[in-house]
Amino acid sequence: MNPEFKRNLILSSTPFRQFVLPSAMLACIYIFYLVNGQFLGKGLAIACAIVFLVVMLLWGTREVSDSLMDEMVEKTWDFQRMSSMGAWSMVWGKILGSSFYVILSALIALIAYMYSIASIVSSEFLIKSSLLLLLLAGIGLSVSFLSTLFLLRKNPNTTTKLTNGVILFLGIYLLITIIPFIRLEQFQSINWYKQDYDWLTFNLVSALSFLTWLLIANYRLMRQELQYKNSPLIWTIFIVFVLFYCGGFLIPLTYFDRGNWIDNGEIGVYLKVLAPSYFFLLIIITWFSIYFSDNSIKAIHRLLFSCSKTNIRNIWLYSPLWLISYILLLISGVWFYLNSGIDNQVGIFLALWHVNVPIFSIEFIIMCLLFVLRDILISLYFSFKNSFRRPDSSALIFILLLYLLIPTIVNMTAGSQWLFIFIPLPNDVGWYHILPVLIQVMVMAGLNWNYYHQKSPQPI
Repeated sequence: MNPEFKRNLILSSTPFRQFVLPSAMLACIYIFYLVNGQFLGKGLAIACAIVFLVVMLLWGTREVSDSLMDEMVEKTWDFQRMSSMGAWSMVWGKILGSSFYVILSALIALIAYMYSIASIVSSEFLIKSSLLLLLLAGIGLSVSFLSTLFLLRKNPNTTTKLTNGVILFLGIYLLITIIPFIRLEQFQSINWYKQDYDWLTFNLVSALSFLTWLLIANYRLMRQELQYKNSPLIWTIFIVFVLFYCGGFLIPLTYFDRGNWIDNGEIGVYLKVLAPSYFFLLIIITWFSIYFSDNSIKAIHRLLFSCSKTNIRNIWLYSPLWLISYILLLISGVWFYLNSGIDNQVGIFLALWHVNVPIFSIEFIIMCLLFVLRDILISLYFSFKNSFRRPDSSALIFILLLYLLIPTIVNMTAGSQWLFIFIPLPNDVGWYHILPVLIQVMVMAGLNWNYYHQKSPQPI
């Protein structure tokens, strides 16, 4: 048996979890049965499904988060890092071991759900809906483990308040999105890449994909905790997955969802149509990757040292996530430019399909790229300076002020004609609009270079 699973199972073994919790679950289900007129069926099934999700997403996730926090408080975390166990064994051992008794209690509600509707729905719906509930519970537990471990790595003094907020938000979101399923509507469809798919099957595959990515993320984060280095290849594949998955929902929102020209389903057409969407999605991904990356001077020094030695393998290995994301953003920016109206003319590639496209100037695209680069440099500056208790959070707050508070004040006092200094504007953009953000990038690059030379471990 996995020793980590066994250890967490023993630590979580209390009379309350072993006897009181299952008994309370049985009592709740019996009350629902009485309220439903002592009948099985849809009403009882809906109540059992909601109870299962609430228990797993709010209680089970809390157990996983608290187990990691307790190890940090009791000073046992460093001893585990030096053990011979692999990263994957530690991940699933901690997740399942700490929440084992909550899972057993929640399974009572799941069994009651299946038994209640077994005679009124098809066997296919029964199996798929039950699997979807289990996958949603797994997503909640994985998010709890990932967010807690990530925040502990960022700040060992982290409390459970922030992680509980993340888990609560996830729980509410999943409960809202699962409402059509909870109502046991068996014949719904969802449109993805202009094709209709069965709602339950699509969400089952989606949930399985999300859970897989979360487990991969937990495994890789635990590897980092065990002092292993991760290649950014998985992050690159994840970005491609996000673009592919989200693109199917963005097609109906684009300017191009007209007529039958896209019905041939050619991949090249989709790539061209979604060029603007991919560009803006990658901006968001790049912003997130700034926070997920190691922006310390030592990490940047390893990258620059590898570049000076032209060691391609180490350059790839030590590349921060934001660098990979920004390179993909640059590529998407070029693709966006080639497939957008430039100087009131249709891009040469989309012209082959005779499609009219919205006009985004090359100046606007460059402004977006420069603003993202400025944000990366601001985050590096806060990490290099070492005078902030939480540099990543401080940089995030500062960037939000630059995008939200200051432009609002400028707009109300000096007018909208000066907003281009603080935010990229798609309308009436000229080359002179690029100058202010370019100056900001140069200033931040100079400050970072100065701090890097002062504090880097050794000259390159």
